[in-house]
Amino acid sequence: MKPIENLTVDDFKPLVGQNFTLAHNHTLVLKEIDTRDAPHPDFRAPFSLIFSGPEALKLADVVPVQHDAIGELELMVHRIASPKGAQFEIVFN
Repeated sequence: MKPIENLTVDDFKPLVGQNFTLAHNHTLVLKEIDTRDAPHPDFRAPFSLIFSGPEALKLADVVPVQHDAIGELELMVHRIASPKGAQFEIVFN
């Protein structure tokens, strides 16, 4: 497992469409990845992960997020407004 500061968008690209376990009891599906240009060559390019999940889940907190490819990480997850239903975002910057 990589340290969180070393994770890049390339670590997540092969995981689009796969399930992630959130807070040990919710399943989110990684739907898309939004990327930005790095603000400086020495910095990681920022990106966000967009997940679909259960409509009843109301969340804006740091929670354990688990997937076999990345292990378990404590990440800030928040719900975002979307016409596509319940969507959640994790931002790496």
